[in-house]
Amino acid sequence: MAGGLTLREAHTLLEEVHNTELMVSMDLVEVNPHLGSREDVRRTVHVIRQLLTTIFGYHRGGVSRRRKLVPVA
Repeated sequence: MAGGLTLREAHTLLEEVHNTELMVSMDLVEVNPHLGSREDVRRTVHVIRQLLTTIFGYHRGGVSRRRKLVPVA
């Protein structure tokens, strides 16, 4: 697919990965706030935050009933 996954497709994929309970690691890249506009950076951080919560069990319909989120101290 040209341009990669849509946000909806990424959420679906990460929900399914979470449901397998097989994920043991994840690689992230940083956001360079000096590249792009302030709005670009804000949108990018928002999307990353959404995808990270999805992989840890948040589903668009609410928190997964299969596993609970790990509490953050």
